[in-house]
Amino acid sequence: MTSTMNGNGHAPGLIVIENGRPRPKIGEEKGSTFDYVGGDSLFTIPGESRDEGLLYDYRTPNVPQLKEMLDHDGRARSLEQCLVMPIAGAEWTLSGADQGVIDRIDDELRRATLEGGMETPMSDVISQKAEAFVFRASFHEKVWKVTDDNRVTYKKIAWRPPESCTIRREKKSGELRGFAQQIVGEVQQVLIDLPYADVYVHGARRDPNRGVSDLTVTYHNYRIKEKIKYLWYTYCEVLSLPRQIILATGETEGKKAATAIAGLRNAGVAGIPASWVKEIRTLETAGAGSTDFQDVLSYLDSDSALSLLAGFSELPARAMGSGSSHGPLGSYALAESSQNFFVDLLGSYAKEMDAQVTNSIIADLVRYNEGIKVQIPQFHLDLDKQAVSTALELVGRLLTSPVPTNVPFEFVKELVLTVAKTLGMDVDGVRKAIDLQQKALTQAANTAQAAQAAPLAAATNVGTAVATQAQREMNS
Repeated sequence: MTSTMNGNGHAPGLIVIENGRPRPKIGEEKGSTFDYVGGDSLFTIPGESRDEGLLYDYRTPNVPQLKEMLDHDGRARSLEQCLVMPIAGAEWTLSGADQGVIDRIDDELRRATLEGGMETPMSDVISQKAEAFVFRASFHEKVWKVTDDNRVTYKKIAWRPPESCTIRREKKSGELRGFAQQIVGEVQQVLIDLPYADVYVHGARRDPNRGVSDLTVTYHNYRIKEKIKYLWYTYCEVLSLPRQIILATGETEGKKAATAIAGLRNAGVAGIPASWVKEIRTLETAGAGSTDFQDVLSYLDSDSALSLLAGFSELPARAMGSGSSHGPLGSYALAESSQNFFVDLLGSYAKEMDAQVTNSIIADLVRYNEGIKVQIPQFHLDLDKQAVSTALELVGRLLTSPVPTNVPFEFVKELVLTVAKTLGMDVDGVRKAIDLQQKALTQAANTAQAAQAAPLAAATNVGTAVATQAQREMNS
């Protein structure tokens, strides 16, 4: 027996089952994910279902504008590398399911192309998805094949240029249906719908429909920088080629003298009769100094970095500054704190991508081969392992070469402590070992140069033991 809730303390719209437990209306959805007031709109392709539409994105910057910025601006390029490379270089694993299923799926995704694996390595697919951090979304088409043992697997997960693709969604709920691509020679866009479409939309927390670009602030700063650089170059040109005023004895003589001076190149010499001119003056140029232009550009670069929590990338440049309001500035402590925030940011991006890869790539592969009742393995990008590998590589470079006197002691010490902390080692013990080594080497030093190198040598010696232990942990 069921009855509709009334004013007895329960929310309207709930129904009561026999045992008295409230239940919601199943499948009811009245609202929409689209902001039609703010400008969201979907356009139906002629001849297609009126329930689905293409979600066009007219925001600035668009994909061609972002690509132009990456091709011309060093700061934008470096920030893009900061965002994409840790994800692109991260190790990945599968977990949370039967080990036999995990092993089979893992083998199919990792197998080399010549051995029957995908024509598009999984590392390339992940790297291409990471570009959505810049371009808002990435688009792939899943192409299938049958193996010799009658398993269905991916022939390729083929990348499609984002500037030629448009997201396709259900008109009311906003559920993803796939994407459409404009192809040369085709009058209408080609529809690539689920389950053959693989679409990763970045920034679902802010705009789950169209995604967001992490370099939007960087792009707008790039446009301002282009104007500032134009003014700066004009200023430098004026300084290198000063304007001159000729006080001539007559109009004809003035034109002759101006023509002679204008023709001078590379320290040329022009003979001008004294009867032509009374005086030649240099027009003084007033305006901003060169450092003022540099300060504006530095501010814009800093603003771009801070918009991504990547302020640590500014510290080397600021530390080299002199006389500027932006330098010298920064410390290894500030760099570490800022970098931790950025790593947390990338960690959240990795989780977002993990869920999309699991639901789109892994799920289909499991369902088509293992059935609908099998637990789907969870895809996981291991940024911690990638970070440890990077740290180990740096430690290895330091340890396999002579003591690098040009590397700050604090950097080497923090690098060794970071690896020790990640491996669960006694960080305080490692720190004390470095201090004891430093004290012993300083006391044993017989020259001022050896005493000065003692701190770095101590960190390097202890780092050898930490690196050896780290390699054992990584190998096991």
